[in-house]
Amino acid sequence: MVSIEVLQSFDSIKRDIERIVGIYDRIEIEEDLEWNVVEEGRDASRISPVIATDSSFIGKHLRIAYIYLIQATALTYFYNGEEGLKIDWGMSVIKVESRVIENIGIPEYMGGSLAGNVGDEFRARDREIKHRRRIVHHVSKDLEVGATMDAVDRLVDRGMKPVLVLMDGSLNSFLALRFKKKDSLSLKLKRSWSRRIEMLRKIDSLAEGLVFISKSTTLQPLAYMLVESGKIKIGGEAAVVPDYIVVERILKKRYGEAWRVPGFLDPIYPPRNKDTGDEMTITYAIFSRGGPVYQLSLLGRHDRKSLEKIVSMINAISPSGYPEPLRHAHATSKLSHSVLDQLLSTHNMLFESGREVLEEWI
Repeated sequence: MVSIEVLQSFDSIKRDIERIVGIYDRIEIEEDLEWNVVEEGRDASRISPVIATDSSFIGKHLRIAYIYLIQATALTYFYNGEEGLKIDWGMSVIKVESRVIENIGIPEYMGGSLAGNVGDEFRARDREIKHRRRIVHHVSKDLEVGATMDAVDRLVDRGMKPVLVLMDGSLNSFLALRFKKKDSLSLKLKRSWSRRIEMLRKIDSLAEGLVFISKSTTLQPLAYMLVESGKIKIGGEAAVVPDYIVVERILKKRYGEAWRVPGFLDPIYPPRNKDTGDEMTITYAIFSRGGPVYQLSLLGRHDRKSLEKIVSMINAISPSGYPEPLRHAHATSKLSHSVLDQLLSTHNMLFESGREVLEEWI
């Protein structure tokens, strides 16, 4: 039910949004970054094979435990004449992890004993329950990279290498180490993170382009770079605004209202990743005329020529403005909560969550 109070609160939200948009309209940018236009209509027949990876997860909080299910999909595509890029399921990889995080604190069950350091075991289990969502995010990244590595290995076993490896999300989200304490859970997750980083570097060494494509980002490397050089201001004062807004302003200044021109921004080199020490390259790109802006992040330093080659290849397989292989990977990996409910029912695991009476009423 939507109350009158909710509707009234959205009037306030609308005013706030209009105020923010008005502030963005006053942005002054003195940029010296070039928007590099790429040729449209490139032949996609040589962009093969391509690997695209995505993952999805669902979870259910029962009174006795938290259950989660993750599915990571690495789809391998080959160019097949008039049919274009087609999925080769025999060369593709799907990895799944399902797990229960128990809401329980019995020393024997946790592998401890009354004579042992039971307090530490209790605290470790408490952290596992408290940070379950962060754990799921961590494991989903591990599965995505593992599935991608397996798909690359299958190509290598046949004497081939991928031309493009496309992964959904930002490179930073895959490099970040979220668990840095010394407890057993953190140490276990750190070991899996280390394997993930090793695999990413190997994939990068084997592919012509390992590219992370993000639809949104909380980090603003472009805006911070412009602030540090004094080239972005609002009302004469330095200001940090979302990178996507900065790119839009740069392109509107150059092309007017028809600013969604296929191409990419000159490379940005943020500081080395604090957890791995890796260099990164970030750019923003549009893959088809009229399409949205996406952030691209890559391992290592890539110059303008390298980015032009990579973006041109992605453009050729993005007729809708987004890479078709990634779109299919997203659809293939996607899980719904109804799937988990059906699995629980099929396996006769209808435990209470405490929300049943509310769901029935709704």
